Amino acid sequence: MLPKFPKKIAYQTTDLPTILTQYQQGVRDFAWLDLEEADFTQLNLPEIQFFRSNLVYSNFSHSNLSCANFHQTNLEKTNFWRANLSQANLTKAQLNQSLMIRANLLAANLEKAVLDRSDLRLAKLNYANLSKASLVGAKLCYADLTGADLTHANLSRADLTGAIVEGAIFNSTILQEAILARVDLKQAIFSSNITN
Repeated sequence: MLPKFPKKIAYQTTDLPTILTQYQQGVRDFAWLDLEEADFTQLNLPEIQFFRSNLVYSNFSHSNLSCANFHQTNLEKTNFWRANLSQANLTKAQLNQSLMIRANLLAANLEKAVLDRSDLRLAKLNYANLSKASLVGAKLCYADLTGADLTHANLSRADLTGAIVEGAIFNSTILQEAILARVDLKQAIFSSNITN
């Protein structure tokens, strides 16, 4: 189920140089921004707050976004290649078709996030909260899901080839048509899953 956004959002407009200047001055709250296709490549922005902003098609590759707040942010088709999102808040974020190859999502909160058809190959999702997240058709090949919580997550048609699932919690997780080749399921915690 998709997060419920207001029908009309009063976004604020700004530009990237203004954000970076204010960030250097100690400002962290950049909520409700409309900043599509912004290039944040290789920037150091820990604890930045993009609550409910519109950042579709933006590029955060190689950026440090540890402990950032992307709650209910629109991040569709955004590039997070090799980005550091450890302990970031991505609850209810829209991440459809996002590129997150080799992203560091250690202990990130992705509860109820929508990651349908996103590319998370080789991503670090150790101890991440993916409960109630939608990962339909997502690519999770060789991702590290050690200790991740996938309770009530939807992994229909997701590709988990070679994923590490040691201690991962699959409680009432939907795994219909998911690809689980070379996955050691004995190391995961399963309960009431839907598979076929």
